[in-house]
Amino acid sequence: MVQREKELERLRNLRDTNLIKVITGMRRAGKSTLFKQFQQELLDSGVDKRNIISLNFEEIENRALLEAHLLNDYVMMRVDKKKKNYVFFDEIQNVNEFERLVDSLFVKDYIDLYITVSNAYFLSTDLATLLTGRYLEIPVSPFSFKEYLLGYANKNFEKGRMEIFDDFMTFGGLPETLNLLNGGQGGEIMNYIGMVFSTIVEKDIMKRNRVKSKVDFELVTRFLLDSLGAILC
Repeated sequence: MVQREKELERLRNLRDTNLIKVITGMRRAGKSTLFKQFQQELLDSGVDKRNIISLNFEEIENRALLEAHLLNDYVMMRVDKKKKNYVFFDEIQNVNEFERLVDSLFVKDYIDLYITVSNAYFLSTDLATLLTGRYLEIPVSPFSFKEYLLGYANKNFEKGRMEIFDDFMTFGGLPETLNLLNGGQGGEIMNYIGMVFSTIVEKDIMKRNRVKSKVDFELVTRFLLDSLGAILC
């Protein structure tokens, strides 16, 4: 697993500050993994496991907590008001009226709050305005080439630096592509990237904006992607 040192350093510096830590980024860029890495650092620093609450709202077992008041009750039952509690909510936008919940937990001095939210949601709503003065955004991008090299080293692939760079330029820096490279599964990588692209288009853009024609929207999207760097009127 590649340590996301730049993002982890920001989380370390912001730990226990009176701010909501908002992790943003495209799907599959590594937001959930960043949470796991930071939670392990909390444990290594002496934080009791019982004082770390972590929920991913894309997991079906958390479906019963997708109402703000139910989630609030669940958190309040688990926290220890005499200690600092670290609360992590992954893909918080799936919770109905989650803004109210975030506000409620933010004012409690025994809770240090961390949330992830998709870029599409964060940028297309008034969430940033609602949280003004109470949050700091930590963007997570796919791997840089430096991180990609570290991932290659961890996998013990036998390739030269230029071959690795060719893979990086061909497939991009989504972390999961490194797992698919084992055995030279280039075709599977392209299928995976296509799946991620489709999920972003369908869930983060089309569904949220109630696009009526999927075919027309995909044609326009692909045209725009093919025209990167070109002037569009």
